[in-house]
Amino acid sequence: MILFPKFSEEWKGQMSFVLGTYTVIHGLEAIIYEMNITEIAQVRLSYEEVFGKVRFPGIPPKSVLIIEINLLNCSEVKDENSILGLESTLSPTNNIQLAMDIKLKGNHAFQRGNYSHALNLYKKSLSFLSNTQEWSNEEDAYSKSVRVACLLNISK
Repeated sequence: MILFPKFSEEWKGQMSFVLGTYTVIHGLEAIIYEMNITEIAQVRLSYEEVFGKVRFPGIPPKSVLIIEINLLNCSEVKDENSILGLESTLSPTNNIQLAMDIKLKGNHAFQRGNYSHALNLYKKSLSFLSNTQEWSNEEDAYSKSVRVACLLNISK
């Protein structure tokens, strides 16, 4: 068993995400889905559940990651067809940033050998780049580079 003090210090504090959006470790999402508000859970995940097939120097492949979760709040997403229900209210810059972040998570899932998860992430990323009619030429051009990268990754 290995504890990650460096990571735990960086990750201390609040984190928010939407269940079912593939933006957090699958094992954590499954546990959080079953938790009640204010409940505290200690989650033990295997190396492969966290990192997949990617190997990191200094971390033995039979390691166990231990994460403590305190569920502080929970709310419903208004638009079930969108990742956060916010695409139409976010600025183009925020949409592009979220699309890039999700694409990078897709890349990580792909590297771990979790291809279906990566595919879902690339599709979610594209959802942030679909409504570009009111974007500036610069924003539209930048979003196209992210869109092309996602589409190329989907085609693999």
